[in-house]
Amino acid sequence: MKRFFIAASLLFFPVFFGCDDGKGSESAIVIASDEPESSSSFIIPSSSSEKIVSSSNEVSSSSVSIKRSSSSIASSSSFAGACKSVDECLNPDIRYRTFIDERDGHEYRFVYINNRFWMAENLNYFDTVAVPELKGNTWCYGDDPKNCERYGRLYNWTAASNFNTQPLIYDTIQGICPSGWHLPIYEDYYSLLSEVEELDGNSGYVIKALRTKNGWLKNDGSDLFGFSAIPAGYRNNFGLFEDENESAAFWNLNWNSGTHPYAFAFSNFENAAYGNLSYDKIENDTSAFSIRCIKNIGRDEPSLVPKDSIVDERDGKVYKTVVIGNQTWMAQNLDYADSVAVPEIATRSRCFTEADSSCELFGRLYAFSVAIDSTALANDPDNPQTCGSFVMCPAISDSATSPVRGLCPAGWHIPNKGEWDELLRYLTEDLNLDSNTVNRGLKAEYSWRFSDRGTDEFGFTALPISVDNFERGASYDKSYGEQISIFMSSTLMAYPSGLSQNYYVVCMVLFENVFDANPRVGDIESRYKFPIRCIKD
Repeated sequence: MKRFFIAASLLFFPVFFGCDDGKGSESAIVIASDEPESSSSFIIPSSSSEKIVSSSNEVSSSSVSIKRSSSSIASSSSFAGACKSVDECLNPDIRYRTFIDERDGHEYRFVYINNRFWMAENLNYFDTVAVPELKGNTWCYGDDPKNCERYGRLYNWTAASNFNTQPLIYDTIQGICPSGWHLPIYEDYYSLLSEVEELDGNSGYVIKALRTKNGWLKNDGSDLFGFSAIPAGYRNNFGLFEDENESAAFWNLNWNSGTHPYAFAFSNFENAAYGNLSYDKIENDTSAFSIRCIKNIGRDEPSLVPKDSIVDERDGKVYKTVVIGNQTWMAQNLDYADSVAVPEIATRSRCFTEADSSCELFGRLYAFSVAIDSTALANDPDNPQTCGSFVMCPAISDSATSPVRGLCPAGWHIPNKGEWDELLRYLTEDLNLDSNTVNRGLKAEYSWRFSDRGTDEFGFTALPISVDNFERGASYDKSYGEQISIFMSSTLMAYPSGLSQNYYVVCMVLFENVFDANPRVGDIESRYKFPIRCIKD
């Protein structure tokens, strides 16, 4: 994967040069002026550095050519192309979602980009009754309230961190963001830039793809992903407002370099065809920047399809459900982990990663014999059967018609081969959809690569699982290996192999969007662990 070089400049600090633009010696946002054409890509340094890093050399920041802003306060009224409102600057071709900030009733748009839900608008929270300390720590650009309506607010770090005077630790920090959202960290912006760079290695392309289609004094963006970086300007360390219509700057934290806050800035300069990107440590509380919050990802992710929910009475967990044709499916993978009730769960199931949080989002992986609850089948007083990963029995044969509840909640069961077949039959025959539409329609809109992510138009919300998870027990990581979704059935198939037999679990499989990536029902070796999607009885 290609990576980025991002200039660590003298951003937001006073700089004086013998040659200037004739506007005096006020401080200005300082951006490295490397032409996009001079390097094929940008790379974010793995740790903080006060030097410019490029593919060919390293230059100390004091020697970098600087282009300074032409004025301390730009008047939006002097620029005919300035955005008059947030709506005017958003990309009309992007399908935004919305949420309500319950603190003040403000509605925000947001988008999914590379495994993160980003606000597509700058935060505009200023409830001084609930938070009196906001007075004097957040501003509208130029102290004009109309600019808050079009750009959102500018916050110093005291306000952005929600007046947190305690040392910050490595974790998500809500700060002044709404409930369920948090301030971005270094890795979040790296993920954002990497997603864009995957499509085109040109550095100028990366900057352009994240900026709004209009509102910039020059070099409007393409806003390809709906991030909609609006040129709201910023407040510098002298308390002066800078670069309206010419830059967009956002708070973030960099844990690799301690707990100091940093700022990313997308800016325009005459000698750059697409603009520049800078990243700088902020050590004063006079500077103020925009805030883009990131949604806390959990089991309650938004969906375009109406869903119901059920409560698993065994552990109180709530699962979303969705109706597709004549079937009712759980829209989330099972995460049942009561090893007291089912002791085998302790040794024969796991989360995708070592962290329990991955089970919260992706559900658990189960060995086949545990998933079908072979102990319960063997102890059934009416029809005891010995079944397992390598033991065939009537309950799990291809001809079985009675449902196998397994580890599913009461009233639900593990789907058999025929039920997976019926799902695909309904989508392809009854709805007359092509296989690519079905493949993408069953996938979630998040966690898949940009070129591979789904539309989730059926509400099934299938999440990807790297093949490594099955073969080597490696952690879930979408950056490596093939992306794939595999869902267990209760059907076991036995195929002769010499003097013995090989056993395979029938599964529903969704592939990457590559040639012949049709969704299909197939066989996978029974020794692996699988996620479970339950279907209603």
